[in-house]
Amino acid sequence: MAKDRAKAQLPASYNGSFFKSLDIESALTQNVQDRLTQLTRELGGDEVMTSVRMSHVRNYIALGVLIEGILHEALHGREYDAGVLTQLINTETGIGRILGMERRPRALDGVQDHLRKRRPSESRQSAAESRSLAAA
Repeated sequence: MAKDRAKAQLPASYNGSFFKSLDIESALTQNVQDRLTQLTRELGGDEVMTSVRMSHVRNYIALGVLIEGILHEALHGREYDAGVLTQLINTETGIGRILGMERRPRALDGVQDHLRKRRPSESRQSAAESRSLAAA
């Protein structure tokens, strides 16, 4: 038997961002606003954000908050729905890919790069040791 759920009501007028209607004083709202600002900056700033891309950013952030809330509950030994958590993570991952946030491999430094990055005094000492070992 289906659960009796209250039907959602659409607002009388469209609000482009529900984030604007959140209580500014709450720590959660401030955290969401900080994430929105940071992610927008990382993706190139307001000047390159289309309305669709900005919608994806807002959804990505909202999903992240929901995921963290469920993980918080789970880590404190409370019940949670693993299926819901999995779906949220998969959806967040998909939106992240749309935004171009998938992991990219980075080139590993070679031995020569590592030696060049060492402090000059260590490099000179190491070079002197190498020459003395070669002479022996």
